[in-house]
Amino acid sequence: FLGGGLILKDGFSVRGLNTAATIWCSAAVGLLAGSGLFIQAFLMVLFVIGTNCLLRPVGQFIGRHHKKNNESLRYELRIRCKEQIENLLRVMMLNAISNDQYLQVRSLKSTDDDIPNYCYVTAEIYSQGQHDEMIEKLAAKLTIEYGVTEVSWEVNNSGDEC
Repeated sequence: FLGGGLILKDGFSVRGLNTAATIWCSAAVGLLAGSGLFIQAFLMVLFVIGTNCLLRPVGQFIGRHHKKNNESLRYELRIRCKEQIENLLRVMMLNAISNDQYLQVRSLKSTDDDIPNYCYVTAEIYSQGQHDEMIEKLAAKLTIEYGVTEVSWEVNNSGDEC
């Protein structure tokens, strides 16, 4: 069971394999040194350190790239505008989002919040992967429209329903 207690499963993720393997390799180095094979023990130490140092950045890169491209996200885009342009803004949002293969509108609602002549348009947008730049471009485009007084957006990582 040497090192086996370090291996943890968390959902689809498994952690501790590298640490457990390094403990096994340390035991092998100890056996080599105890047997009088000092050169082989030294080479094994260099191999283990080299492998850990070189492959760690590769694993981190793969992990970041995989998470960034496969994570489901939920964006909320909120616009405060004059009532007269509410429908125009809704159409603009739907057109912009329908042209993007990674974004999907899940809900689009308007509320007035008891403010005369103004309303809020809120869009719930799901995406496969992180697309902050596209959402920001849409927000910037909507900001310059006449009658828009406020545009904000936020991302929520609980978009597991995608």
